[in-house]
Amino acid sequence: ANYKERMHLAKCTLIVCRGNQNAGLLRCLPYVLVLGKKADGVNHAATLTKNAMQMDVSKSTGKSFTSNNDFQLGQISRSRDLKFIPNPRKLTLPSWILSDEAFLEQIKGGLFGGEWCKQVELEKTSGCTLLRAQHYLLIRPSPSLVKKPDLNMATSMVEDALLQFLGAEESRCMLLYHLTKSYTQHPIDGIIEMRNPLNSAERVWAVALDLAPYE
Repeated sequence: ANYKERMHLAKCTLIVCRGNQNAGLLRCLPYVLVLGKKADGVNHAATLTKNAMQMDVSKSTGKSFTSNNDFQLGQISRSRDLKFIPNPRKLTLPSWILSDEAFLEQIKGGLFGGEWCKQVELEKTSGCTLLRAQHYLLIRPSPSLVKKPDLNMATSMVEDALLQFLGAEESRCMLLYHLTKSYTQHPIDGIIEMRNPLNSAERVWAVALDLAPYE
């Protein structure tokens, strides 16, 4: 079977961003994001994609790659916190956002500060509070426990605010991937479960591949 036929069998979606370095806009490095409903399907599709990219580069440049494509996926399972009070969740901001002057100005101006939390009613809506640091955001169950803490809801509210600020459409998928990976416990070869950037109502398995070596 050819590459497209095998990708169809893996039942995965590929989002490709080759990057655009327009001044004044937040941009991440070129990437391919592989999405699917099953972790082993994402693993298989990612391997096929890397093989195809390496073959394409080899044909056009004559260079060969020493490949380490087999991800050794192993056993992946969702971590479920059955306790009433969940552990805090730390969202580490990717370096390509922290290097953007416009974002740093927004942080100074109060983005994710106390007033922002009041405006979006973070505690009232999710039962969580937010601690802002230079390189990360810490979502914690509210000490008042007015309602059962919902870390996923609070995380989505923070992610949505970052996506709204971001503006650069091609970087949105990578932002969601990097944020989710930062608080995912024991991701195997980068494969994580995240919000679907094409449909925020569902969750999918995903892995990001760096396009830069193949450009």
